[in-house]
Amino acid sequence: SYAFNLGVALIFALSALGSGAGTGAGMGFQHNVTGVVSKTYTASLPELRTATLMTLEEMSMPVGEDKQSDEGWLITAKARDRDISLRLQDLTPNTTRARVSVDNGTLFKDTATAEEILTQTSHALDEIAAVEIESQYEKMNLTAKKKVAKRPLERASTKSATAKHVP
Repeated sequence: SYAFNLGVALIFALSALGSGAGTGAGMGFQHNVTGVVSKTYTASLPELRTATLMTLEEMSMPVGEDKQSDEGWLITAKARDRDISLRLQDLTPNTTRARVSVDNGTLFKDTATAEEILTQTSHALDEIAAVEIESQYEKMNLTAKKKVAKRPLERASTKSATAKHVP
């Protein structure tokens, strides 16, 4: 029928749009026809789970479920009239894929919110890494700290000495 053919044409047109425009260029997002947005991270599943929970807290999205699943880990959350589902799957010990679906009660998924959750999760992973580096620095002995602290000063004094000799 005409309505069926129009519906099929609409689905193909939307899937073509989703594969190019507005897919988070440069951020590494992948979209599929069902509105699920995914990204693979260089992080273990526990690290990504922690970063995801930090993100949801930062975005004021109350967590519903936080449990192990057949494929890895499932986290659900709410944001007003949106139901959020995050599925984490470990691909290797240090590589984990996150898939986010944000259902807003309409035919189409809220991919903008899903992208923002993944973007903020990337930032949370950076924060976790920075804290880990700081923690490792704090554990260093005094001699090692002096060596680390001296390196930038050596570079700075070399630059200033060079700058004095420039005509």
